Amino acid sequence: MKRWVKNVIWVVAVLVVLVAAILLVRGAMLRVRPSDVTRIQVVGDWIYFSGFRHGDNNLWHPWQPLFRMRLDGSRRQRITGDRLCHTAFLATEDWVFYTSETDQHYIYRMRPNGSKREKLGEGIRGSVIEVADGWVYYMAQNRDHPLEHGGFMLGDLSRIRTDGSDCEKLTEQCFSANTADIDGDWIYFGGTRGVFKMRTDGSDCELLYSLESLEHGFVVALQVSDDWIYYSVCEESTPTADSGLHRIKKDGTSHELLDNIAVHHMNPIRIVDGWVYYISWQAEVCRISTDGTGKAQLSDSYLSARVFTDDWVYYFNEEGVFRMRPDGTEIERLY
Repeated sequence: MKRWVKNVIWVVAVLVVLVAAILLVRGAMLRVRPSDVTRIQVVGDWIYFSGFRHGDNNLWHPWQPLFRMRLDGSRRQRITGDRLCHTAFLATEDWVFYTSETDQHYIYRMRPNGSKREKLGEGIRGSVIEVADGWVYYMAQNRDHPLEHGGFMLGDLSRIRTDGSDCEKLTEQCFSANTADIDGDWIYFGGTRGVFKMRTDGSDCELLYSLESLEHGFVVALQVSDDWIYYSVCEESTPTADSGLHRIKKDGTSHELLDNIAVHHMNPIRIVDGWVYYISWQAEVCRISTDGTGKAQLSDSYLSARVFTDDWVYYFNEEGVFRMRPDGTEIERLY
C-alpha cells in the first residue's frame, strides 16, 4: 500500500476517534440526572425541567439545557442546548420563554418542541418571572448591579409582548424579584426586599411587607388565593423569625406567620382545596391548612425538584422521577 494512502487512513481514523470522543462528551453533558433537576413545570401533557450539576471543586454550575417529557415519563427530549441562567424558564401551551446563560442573559422564546427559537427582542436581557395575558414579565438586567445575593437579578421590573413588541419599563427603582402572581389588574411579586403589589401597567406600586431587616433573606415563592397572598421567605444564613411560610391580605393588612420552618430556596408553593403545599429546607413536601392548622409532612426523602398541580405532586430525586397525590398517597415512578 502506498505511503500516502496509509497517511490518509491514519488521519481519517484519528478524526473518527476525535469526533466520537466529542460526541460522547457532548452527549454526557446534555444528559440530566434526576438528582440534578432543580426546576420543573407541568403544562398540558408535558413536564419541562432543567437544573444544575456538580462541576469543578464540587461547585454547582447552571449549565444544563432544557428538557421535556410526557407526564408518564415517556418521550424524554432536549429542546434546547442553551445553558439556562439559574434555570429561569416559563412554558405555556404555545411558547417556552427562558433566560440564556450561554448568550449573555438574553431572553429567548421557542415552540414547546424547541423549534422557531429566537431572541424575544434585541437588547431584552433579564430573568423571566411570569407570563400572562399576552405579556412576559421579567427583571430587566441592570448592568451596574447584575446580581444580588441569592443569585437573583437586580434591575427594573419590565414587560414585553409575547411576540417581542411593546416593551415597557414598569418600575423606576431597582428590584430583585424572582416570583410573581397576577390576579386581575394587579401583579404581586417578591424578592430580596419584600412583597410588593403593582398594577400590571406599572402604576400604584406599593410595598406590602418589608424584608429590609434581613441581611440575606428573600421571598422565594408567592401565590395569591382569594383575599390573601401566600409567600415563603428563605434566610441564607441562620433562619430567623421571618423565615418560613407567611400570608398577608392583598391590602397589606393582617400579616400572619403560618409556619416558621426553614423553607427551600428553589421551589414554589401551591394552594389546592384549602391546603398550602410547600417545601422544607430538607427538601421534604409539606402541607398546611390556609389558616395555619393541620400541618403534615408528605415525604421523608430528599427531593431535588417538585411541582404541584391540582391532582398530583411531580418530583425528582436520586432514584428517578415520581408523582404522588397531594395527600402523599398513590406514589408512582415515571422514569
